[in-house]
Amino acid sequence: MIGPSQSGARLEGSKAFAKEFMLRHNIPTAGYREFSEANFEEGLAYISGHSLPSY
Repeated sequence: MIGPSQSGARLEGSKAFAKEFMLRHNIPTAGYREFSEANFEEGLAYISGHSLPSY
């Protein structure tokens, strides 16, 4: 068989699933939040509270 298993593909294919998996299993990862139309304003507030990386 070539390629990842179904479980591996899910981890690769969905950032939200992968982040939830890492949090659930105490795997260190960068902060992450998910927003939609329903909480758009909350998303804008979240973004405005974070500085952009400097290069």
